[in-house]
Amino acid sequence: MRKILAVSVGTAALLAPSAGATTLSAAVKLSPSRAGTAERPQGVKLTVKMDLNTPEGVDRPIVTGFEVWHGPGLAFDRGTGYVRCARDTLTRLGPDGCPPESRVGHSTGFGPEDTVEAQPRFQVFNGPGGAPMAYVTLQRPARVRGVTVPTVVDRPRSVWPKRTRWTFPGSMRVVAGIPVTPSHLGFTYGYTKAAKLFVASTSCPRGGWRWRVRVHTYVAPGNAPVLQQDGRVPCTR
Repeated sequence: MRKILAVSVGTAALLAPSAGATTLSAAVKLSPSRAGTAERPQGVKLTVKMDLNTPEGVDRPIVTGFEVWHGPGLAFDRGTGYVRCARDTLTRLGPDGCPPESRVGHSTGFGPEDTVEAQPRFQVFNGPGGAPMAYVTLQRPARVRGVTVPTVVDRPRSVWPKRTRWTFPGSMRVVAGIPVTPSHLGFTYGYTKAAKLFVASTSCPRGGWRWRVRVHTYVAPGNAPVLQQDGRVPCTR
């Protein structure tokens, strides 16, 4: 029986001044928790959840993007051997234009808790070079669609070998004059039937799989706080 383990360690840190005092609560899950090896990697499903907590009576910030950093023990370059979808195809034809086997994930929820005015949905695909890309759809306050491809930094010998930064399209930050100010965001990808090793574990480091989540926000000109939280996911060998 596979186990799903998650842990949030530490307190959300505000790295830049913010008039709104918004804080971040993040959690990362990896399933299964039993690690593979470099010779026999184990495919895993990655789930990331982020909650932005803003005091009552204070305007929530616009979220411009987020980053997920990973410590040793995980491999994210296995997508090169799977079915891919071209960015131009996804942009022109949408998700239906991509091969079903190229779909590797989806969002689990995005939008303010107290309104349905802005709830974008993500669909994640295996893109060029085995990197993920997302098709984002916003139905209200106006229908907006776009493709976002993350910036990926690989530093194999670093304490953070993999860093992925997603930036939301400008068209989805302010829609019909209404700022899009989410209070939570979640997504899942990896370990699909067609791409079991899209995300894989190759070892179980002491203390577990290390992660860092950073959320980029915008309050006003010159006030763009970055929220950060670190943690570890327990694993077994």
